[in-house]
Amino acid sequence: MHTTKSAILSVSSVTKIFHDRRLRRSIAAIRDVSFNVGQREVVGLIGPSGCGKSTLLYMIGGFIRPSHGIIEASNAPINGPGADRGIVFQSFALFPWKTVRQNVEFGLRTQGVPKSEARSRAQEMLSMVRLDNRGDYFPRQLSGGMQQRVAIARSLVTGPRLLLMDEPLGALDAQTRANLQLEVSKLISDLSISVLLVTHSIDEAIFMSDRVLVMASEPGRIIDEVRIPWSRPRARSDVLADPEYVRLYDRLSAALHQDADDAD
Repeated sequence: MHTTKSAILSVSSVTKIFHDRRLRRSIAAIRDVSFNVGQREVVGLIGPSGCGKSTLLYMIGGFIRPSHGIIEASNAPINGPGADRGIVFQSFALFPWKTVRQNVEFGLRTQGVPKSEARSRAQEMLSMVRLDNRGDYFPRQLSGGMQQRVAIARSLVTGPRLLLMDEPLGALDAQTRANLQLEVSKLISDLSISVLLVTHSIDEAIFMSDRVLVMASEPGRIIDEVRIPWSRPRARSDVLADPEYVRLYDRLSAALHQDADDAD
C-alpha cells in the first residue's frame, strides 16, 4: 500500500465492529484498513454498496470511533469533528430557511468569526464556485448542481486541509455531474487541498483522483490500489482519448467484479 511521509491523513490498521443486540452478534464493517492521503493529493475510494466506504469516511470525519487502529490528520489523532476536515454529502444538507450566503457563513459563525469577516469570506468562496450573484437566494430556488456547489463552498470556506466527499455528485444528472467533476477538480487544485472521494463511479474516480483504492465487502477491506497517470485538473476529452483510460477502467472493474464473484 502506498505511503506518504508528509501525510495529511493516515489510516493505520483500522477496524470497525458494530454490535447488533437484537441478533446478538457482532459485525465487522471494516477490518484492518490502512492507507495515507498526501498533501494536495486526491484519493478515490470505490467499492460495492455496503462495503464500509461511508463508515470509513465518518470515522475520518470524527463522527464515529474505530474499534481498533489509529486515524490521524496532520499527525494528530482524530478524536472528533474538526475544522481541519470538511465534508460534503450526496444529499446537499443545506438549511432551507437560510439564504445561500448564510449557509456558507454557517461554519465560520459557529467558530466565532465576526459577522463582517464571515460575510466577506463567504462571498469570496461563492465567487470561486460561480455563485457570487446567488447569495440572497434560498436553496429551493437553485438547481441541484447549484445546491451542491453551495454545499462545497460551505465545506471549503473554513479552510480545511482535507475535504471528505461522500458521493458528492451522485444525485445529479449526467451532464451536470460531468461539468461539476471538472469544476471541483479545478477548485481543489487552486486551493491546494487534499481530498478523499467516495464514489460508486469508476469513471469519476479515474477522472478526479491521483490514486484509486478499491474496497471489498464482508468485511470492508482494501483489495487494490491504482495510480492515475495524468496531472490534475484534466480535460475529459484527453482522458477518454488515451488508451490508458480503458486499461485503468478494466482493472478497476475487474477488481470490483472479483469481489462480487468471491461473495457469491
